[in-house]
Amino acid sequence: MLAMPGIGWGDAKNQVFEYINAHLSEPRERYNALMDDPAHIEAVLQKGAQRAR
Repeated sequence: MLAMPGIGWGDAKNQVFEYINAHLSEPRERYNALMDDPAHIEAVLQKGAQRAR
């Protein structure tokens, strides 16, 4: 059996993970900042509710 050049499944999985993890780092930081300030989220929701009324 001939060995085919390339990468294995485990290496490919790690490369995909690293790519996605890097790509999502900015949205993850934004999410964490929002989750750290629930009062801000509530204020935005109340303002939207007031405008909807």
